[in-house]
Amino acid sequence: MTTVAPVPMPAPGSRRAPRFKGKELEAFLVDFEKLAKRAGLKDDDLPTEVLSYCSTSVRELLRRNAKFKGKDWDEAKKAMRLFYRDKSEEQVTVVGLRDFAERMRRKNKVNTSRALDEYAIAFGKRMGDLVAQGQMPDKERDVLFFRGLGKDIRTAIRPELRQLKGKKPLVLDPPTMEEVLKEAQDHFNVLDIDYDPESEDDDSGSDTDDNDNSKGKDKKRAGKVLQVKTVKTRATTPDSGVLALEGVARLAEQVRKLTLTMGQSQVFRKADGSVGGVTLDLMREGLVRFSQETGRLVRADGSQLPPSNGMPGGFAAILRREQCVTSWHGA
Repeated sequence: MTTVAPVPMPAPGSRRAPRFKGKELEAFLVDFEKLAKRAGLKDDDLPTEVLSYCSTSVRELLRRNAKFKGKDWDEAKKAMRLFYRDKSEEQVTVVGLRDFAERMRRKNKVNTSRALDEYAIAFGKRMGDLVAQGQMPDKERDVLFFRGLGKDIRTAIRPELRQLKGKKPLVLDPPTMEEVLKEAQDHFNVLDIDYDPESEDDDSGSDTDDNDNSKGKDKKRAGKVLQVKTVKTRATTPDSGVLALEGVARLAEQVRKLTLTMGQSQVFRKADGSVGGVTLDLMREGLVRFSQETGRLVRADGSQLPPSNGMPGGFAAILRREQCVTSWHGA
């Protein structure tokens, strides 16, 4: 068995070191604990170690607390959450998750792979640890996740779910959230013969509550009266030959786009379990790339992709969260 040598903690204040300034506590704790684990530090060491990675004002407040002089890391984290609870953190409740799923069902906006990612992440945030704490049965969570997808996607994936279950899915025995997400991702597979590349250009997104900032702008646009100047032109009948050539050109362009992805399809399947617009989006965003040396999909820096561990949104959600954390530290 190969032993991995510990990686020392980055020097406090250095570019790679996490720094807590009183905001986004949970993101800081995730980053700090990951570095502490790599460095081989024990939980008993963390209450005092964490002070070195806090701003002066935060450190002066916490160091007076007895929990940061002891060895109980869980108690120290509770104290930090008491003083610095994320203001943007929503209270996780059963009613809140049910209301969110119902709103998303009515809006029926999960119509692209990007919208699916946004929905899965938003659902996971509102779900929190409700199931783990026994406040909600896992079957109710699975039903809510399925219903929140909206009528269009539910109708599209229902035959696959029925085949998977061997019978018609019922409320008392629903497909799991992971199974539903997998089938929904496969629905947007770019190698599917029914896949429409133009659907990925739809910027409507999942229209989750996280995008409410655009509502004001939409209202202003709706309030304006669009004046269209009409011009009389002679009606012309398009030549059938021209229409045929245009149709062939559009089809050829779609085939060309699909051919570019087919060469890497098996690599994508190994990394994500599906070949979808979400993988292409990650490549466009510079988060992943294809390694010629290993024949696999890897991070942009060449390291291995993180395991998804059943997390809604898969490894795509993990990479985007890490990108947000990295951007925060660089700010």
